Amino acid sequence: MPELPEIIKDRLRNNYKLPQEYLDVLTKDKFTLDFAEKAFRQALKKKVDVRTVASAIVNQKADIKSILPEKFIEDLLDMKREVVSDKGTLDLWVQEAISQSPQAVNDYQRGKLEALAPVIGKVMQLSKGKANPVLVKKILEAKLKN
Repeated sequence: MPELPEIIKDRLRNNYKLPQEYLDVLTKDKFTLDFAEKAFRQALKKKVDVRTVASAIVNQKADIKSILPEKFIEDLLDMKREVVSDKGTLDLWVQEAISQSPQAVNDYQRGKLEALAPVIGKVMQLSKGKANPVLVKKILEAKLKN
């Protein structure tokens, strides 16, 4: 008998400390779940943060139907080596993401802190995954407090 969705979510939450919104996406179908679990095992071998892998899968940074989990992890490692932390470049991406995400920005400014996540995701998309997410979050928070 196959594992029930809630049991799978509990297992992933306990093993990898993943947030609920990731769990919902990762368990939406068998293919995504299988890919994610293989990628997580590979990530642990390569000392890649599993949350980073989950985020990349959830935010569709690669077409997981056309790539092997091993290659996916290698691509993430390559991106990690090319992280952009230049404030000027990050500011440009952040400004573009803000202009493309008016509803999320409005929600965040009204107190929905979780609404910042899609804006950060938009910056990551614009930067092709190269923006330093910690700096992006700081810049966004500073800009959106005004």
